[in-house]
Amino acid sequence: MTDIGSTGYMTDSQIIAWLEQKSTDQYSNLGDQMTASEDRSKEIKALTDARAAVDGAKPDDAFQQLGDLRAAATDPKDQAFFFKEQIELLGWVQHGQSKADALIAAIDASSLSLGDKQALTDQISKEQVVMAKNDTNAPTADNADMHKKQQSQVSEELKDRADDLGHIDQLALINIQQLVADAKQTDQLASNILASRDQTNNAIVGNIRG
Repeated sequence: MTDIGSTGYMTDSQIIAWLEQKSTDQYSNLGDQMTASEDRSKEIKALTDARAAVDGAKPDDAFQQLGDLRAAATDPKDQAFFFKEQIELLGWVQHGQSKADALIAAIDASSLSLGDKQALTDQISKEQVVMAKNDTNAPTADNADMHKKQQSQVSEELKDRADDLGHIDQLALINIQQLVADAKQTDQLASNILASRDQTNNAIVGNIRG
């Protein structure tokens, strides 16, 4: 409860003001937590879809889905993760060289740190060397082996990220439940205080009237 002054007394209007402020803070926090949980759920769904595309040998679909996730991400660390996953698919997708050029331009225009930009650009350069030496879409045994490794790696990394978000969301759900309980407790506490004051006032009036 907030500081109620040296007298230890709050008027009904002060109690109501305190309740309104406390409730506003609690429900604002609750709203933020629920919005974050909803965003995590959407990303988990999108990651699951992208992984299904990878597992279903549809790298171009997965590449596009990862690009959509990257575009929606606001945290540079998240953007870097999705860039990395797209780069790992370059040797498997159609028109990998043009996609690599587009990724370089997107990385350069992003808000990533210079170190992250350089690391991602270096990763693309390695993929470009591989694609320049061979037609990575040709139906060869070497390409099939490379694609299988890319499939396994990207699929596992997407699964790990989805699992991590799921664990975070489980903990967030506990916090949301606690926030709801705290808000109800605040309402009940203020109601009890006001009810007690009403009873006291009624008793005083009754005594005065005799």
